[in-house]
Amino acid sequence: MSKGDEVSSIFGVNGSGIPLQYLINPDGIVVAKNPTPAELEAWVK
Repeated sequence: MSKGDEVSSIFGVNGSGIPLQYLINPDGIVVAKNPTPAELEAWVK
């Protein structure tokens, strides 16, 4: 089993899902879902 398969198994993901990115601030709050490069850059600065 590859590492990716192991992680998918742990989280119950079958590998055919839609890729998502979440940007989480230091307080653990999701501040953006699928941020654009410009949004990501603004949050990181």
